[in-house]
Amino acid sequence: MAPPGFVESSCRSRIFWMKLNKLLLQGKFFQLEIYDPSSGPVLLDEKLASRCGYVLAEDTWGNPIFRASVLGCHVANEADELFSLTVNIKVSSFSSMRAAVTYTYPMYCSYASWAPREIVCEENYMEVSVKTDVPAVSNDYTVAWMSALPETHNVAYQQWQLMFVSPSGRKRITVSDAVKLGYSFNNTLSRVYLRAPYHSNESDVSVVSGVNMNVITSTSMYRQRWLLLLIDTTVSCPVDGISFTDTTLTWTVPRVIPTLVVQESTFLSKSMVMGVDDQVIVNPEEMNYLLEYNETHIRITIPIGAEGGKLESSISGGVYGVIYCIDLFLEHTWTDAGWQTTKYTVIKSITTPFMPQTPTVITNTVPEERLFNVAFGHFLHDVSLVAITYVNRNETKYTLLLNYTLSVGLERTLYYQSAQVECVIADIEIPEAVGSCDEENLYLTLPTFGLHQYWDLYLGNQILNRHVALTNGYLAATNSTHLILQIPLFAGGLIYEYATQMVP
Repeated sequence: MAPPGFVESSCRSRIFWMKLNKLLLQGKFFQLEIYDPSSGPVLLDEKLASRCGYVLAEDTWGNPIFRASVLGCHVANEADELFSLTVNIKVSSFSSMRAAVTYTYPMYCSYASWAPREIVCEENYMEVSVKTDVPAVSNDYTVAWMSALPETHNVAYQQWQLMFVSPSGRKRITVSDAVKLGYSFNNTLSRVYLRAPYHSNESDVSVVSGVNMNVITSTSMYRQRWLLLLIDTTVSCPVDGISFTDTTLTWTVPRVIPTLVVQESTFLSKSMVMGVDDQVIVNPEEMNYLLEYNETHIRITIPIGAEGGKLESSISGGVYGVIYCIDLFLEHTWTDAGWQTTKYTVIKSITTPFMPQTPTVITNTVPEERLFNVAFGHFLHDVSLVAITYVNRNETKYTLLLNYTLSVGLERTLYYQSAQVECVIADIEIPEAVGSCDEENLYLTLPTFGLHQYWDLYLGNQILNRHVALTNGYLAATNSTHLILQIPLFAGGLIYEYATQMVP
């Protein structure tokens, strides 16, 4: 069993969502395995992730995150309603994963409210799934009917094939060949789904309402003597749409995507939901988020530094600054005459560009107190002070303020010009105390001539004034050059240490 608090999981819509506690992984290495009861554990890597519908990343707080589609590889599916996935979490003190401890963690997801078409735009893959209600088809197998669909003549019997349409032309391939290209195609009890990596050779980039969209136009085909099944498995996902100001970030997604809507005149938005991490934000305005839309766009605007994200200190080119990270998702459900209902989900991790922040030095020094009082900041909680160096500790800066008065021209018009001259001289000597003792007292002798007169003597964290000296039984005597402090052996403020002497 995993330690308490190490693993958290949820089922957000149709996605398994798992988070590991980074505090319990400090100084350790970990790997994830997907456990398949029929084939055993499968190590999760980047290539497998995009093809199988997995994402392994970090949230804004640095905790490892694992997400998986319920249609992903090795997911147990019961009637397209109950889904389960078992993950092995291997933790070791060694990078080689030697002597790793394995925690087995099962996850469960219930999802029965499938839309006829569902599209997920994850960080590393696009997925479309389509309901396959097949009506009864006549046994009248005629050449005339087949000739109306010329692309189907070469479709193999009783075998799924995929046809991709891209600027380079049309490509028809088998499912096994599609897997070699990084795609995943399969069917469940009532659905067919296609999962694809971004920017594959069969994809295209189109601009929709100013947003770049990665598009894969595809048709899934299955043929028997009495049946020809053609399913539109086109998928389109945004690859940008992020903009920033000094105070906000804006994420823009097209409201209507032409490749996914057959008849735009029948298009109708049913709902728009935004979320942070795996949580739906019911009332975005309460967190100062803004979710808005018009005829062409859906926009989410987040104030930089808002709750749900993380401000983080950073250094770039020797300059201090901050970045802001937040993990968002958007669910847009619409209807149209061609598809009835489409549920469109986009998951987006957003990080602002580096924002320089010049730290300010605030002086609260009161000259009469003869002490420097300086504040330096403001900084985030992830910055700590480790050292202060007094760079000019042996220097004095002298400033001369001048005001020149000139007589100009025959009219002798007076002209005034001010000037400031600064001179830095290394004339400060740090006081060096000389200590001595007799049978009854300790003696401390300090120079007080010249600039040494501006140094103050402290007893612990108290300035050594006349009252403190008398209270502790100290005696002070001064002359023109030195201060002599007489301290009785058993006076307050002294620390006693035992010393042993070695006898030969």
